[in-house]
Amino acid sequence: MTIAAGFHCREGAVICADSEMTHADALKYNEEKIRFCYNDDVNMVLTGAGDDDFIRMAFNRVTDRITSRVKPINEFTQVEKILEEVVVGIYKKNIGALPPTQQFDTGLSLLAAITIKGAQKPKIIKVSDTALTYVYGFDCIGTGGALAKYVYKGLHEPTMSLNQAITLASYVVYAAKKNVPKCGGYTSIALAQQTGVRFDWEPQIDACEDYFHSFDTSVKPLFLACADELISEAEYQRQVECFVLALRQMREDKKELLPHLGLPPP
Repeated sequence: MTIAAGFHCREGAVICADSEMTHADALKYNEEKIRFCYNDDVNMVLTGAGDDDFIRMAFNRVTDRITSRVKPINEFTQVEKILEEVVVGIYKKNIGALPPTQQFDTGLSLLAAITIKGAQKPKIIKVSDTALTYVYGFDCIGTGGALAKYVYKGLHEPTMSLNQAITLASYVVYAAKKNVPKCGGYTSIALAQQTGVRFDWEPQIDACEDYFHSFDTSVKPLFLACADELISEAEYQRQVECFVLALRQMREDKKELLPHLGLPPP
C-alpha cells in the first residue's frame, strides 16, 4: 500500500511518498517509490500506487518512451499522451488478460511532475486507472489519500517556499505512516523544477519527523487548556509559557541541521 502526493510551491512541483511495500499480506519491506526519467527536453518525477508489478511496468514503459524519443517534446500534452497510451495499454493487454475476478482488485495510479524546456512552470499529472487529470493544487494516490488531503488543506499556502514545502510533504507522509495501515518505512521527496530534479533531503526529513512528534506532544496540554474555561488564568498562562519554551527549543534543534545542509544560519 502507499501514500503518495503532489503539489506546487514557489520553486517547482513536489512529489512525496512512503516506502513500505507489502507482498500477499505476508511480507513487508522498504523500496523506493519515486522514479525519474528525462531526455534533452523533459524531466519527469514519477510515483505510483496499486499493484507493484504493474506500477513497475508503467514506470519502465514511460521511461523507455521518453528516453528513446527522437522527436522533440515541447508541449505537456505530448507527455500526457505518452502516459495515457502506456496506462491504457497495460489495462487493455495485461490487466485485461487476467481472470475477471482478479481484474477487479488489480490496478494502478500514477503521479507525474513534469518540466519541459522553455516552459515557465512544471505541471503535475495524475493518472487514476485510465483517467488523466492535471493537478493545480494538491492531489494524492494510495490508501493514505483521505488523511493526506485533510493535512494538506489545513497547512498549505500557495506561495510557500521549498523549505516549507519539504516540511508539508514530510508531514503529509508522516501522518499517513502513523495512522494508515500499510503506509510506513522512510519518506522520499523530490522536486521538479526548470533546472532539473532534486532528490536528497534525508537529514531534513528526519529532523522534520522529530519536530512533528515534539510539536504534537507539546501542543496537547495547551490545546486542552485553551478550551477549558474552568481552569485558572494562572494555570492557562503556565501552559502558554511551557509551550513557548518548547517551541524555542524545537526551533534551535532545527537550526542545528543547517550546517549539514550546507546552509548559513538565518
